[in-house]
Amino acid sequence: MRKNQIGNMKNKSEKVAADGFDKLTTCLAKVVRGDVFAGILHRVAYSTDASIYRILPECIIAPRDVGDIVAVVKYAAAGALRD
Repeated sequence: MRKNQIGNMKNKSEKVAADGFDKLTTCLAKVVRGDVFAGILHRVAYSTDASIYRILPECIIAPRDVGDIVAVVKYAAAGALRD
């Protein structure tokens, strides 16, 4: 995202509406202080590496600090990421 786009967003709820977040990304946005992206451009950009495999993630988390990482691991450990 460009700096001017980020500056125009007042809070995470606007980012949620702008990117079309689903339930998972909405919940994660409440848990972390960093950014959570669910837009197709971010998801495609992070879906491949140097291998032949391509797995499209449901969302991308850009943690702001160690606390965000701990929060996401606790969220996952609580079973919140199960289908």
